[in-house]
Amino acid sequence: MPALKPKPQPRPCDGCTACCEFLWVEEVDAPAGVPCVHQCRVGCAIYGKPERPAVCGGFYCLYALGDPQVDEPPDLCGVMVWVDSGEIRMRELRMGALEAPWVRRALDAWRGKPVVMERL
Repeated sequence: MPALKPKPQPRPCDGCTACCEFLWVEEVDAPAGVPCVHQCRVGCAIYGKPERPAVCGGFYCLYALGDPQVDEPPDLCGVMVWVDSGEIRMRELRMGALEAPWVRRALDAWRGKPVVMERL
């Protein structure tokens, strides 16, 4: 499998590790909702190393990609937002986080695009 070319990341993760816990990473046997064994206080212990799974290296939430509708990292806003197979996916990380006003504004801005919302 060819190496994935990193996407530009206009915003740093700044210690947010929500993707390390709320996404399923089969290569390291980390089901969604369970912290990855490589997650540490400052992020990923294998970040930038060859053993880091390709799925992790190729994942960027819309906050990190600089989407203007998502202005806080997932650990602060309580919602992981990313694009998968052409759909915008919004996964609630804290009960009620999808009820925040910014979510309604984002949905209005993304009108006409497929959005999947996953509530707790």
